[in-house]
Amino acid sequence: MDRRVFVAGSMALLAGPHAAEAEQARKVHKVGLLAPPLGAYVAAFEESLRQLGYVRGSNIVFETPSTGGKPELLPVAVAELLRLNVDVIVTGPNRFIEAAKQATTSVPIVMVYGRDPVGRGYISSLARPGGNITGLTWDPSPEIFGKHVELLAEVSPRLSRIGGIVDPSALEEASLKAAEDAAKRRGIALLYMQVRTESDLPKAFALIVGHRASAVMIFGGPYLWGFRA
Repeated sequence: MDRRVFVAGSMALLAGPHAAEAEQARKVHKVGLLAPPLGAYVAAFEESLRQLGYVRGSNIVFETPSTGGKPELLPVAVAELLRLNVDVIVTGPNRFIEAAKQATTSVPIVMVYGRDPVGRGYISSLARPGGNITGLTWDPSPEIFGKHVELLAEVSPRLSRIGGIVDPSALEEASLKAAEDAAKRRGIALLYMQVRTESDLPKAFALIVGHRASAVMIFGGPYLWGFRA
């Protein structure tokens, strides 16, 4: 199914026939939000819907089950959304997408930011997602990390060492391998450290300095996003 057709149909919100306008006005649409705390991004999402005529408390509601930061509770959260009969599930990153995918093949799922969605089996292709999942991708495939190494090498032709900061909650072995392979082809040493807490960041950068790296690559995810400042 074409991405644009899917989004328009799955949201059942954006451009219905004029004959159905009165019915649409009466209906209260339910959007399930299954994601880490996204603060300002949810606010922007809500504002965009408001501009399209969908106002919280009037004709749209948001259901936001909490997992308390515990991944094992994701299936419970998805089950709660399905029990509430949401019209669409907006979710991401991968761990959240996978939980939603495993729970339903009928409720539309919109990825906020999926990583390697084709390789992970979420969609058939970027152009034609198919199934009940569509949305946005953060890293379309692991090969993007090899391209990051190539770009760093072009920016700094004398580059010999790169320090990598890895978010273990989004660790993708294929992504690391793509970066390592590209670094090896260029004769560049790549040393990466996992960052699980904010206090790990100074330690990681101390190791990078000790490694005498002159460039840093971020293998990002939810944890590192929270420490971006």
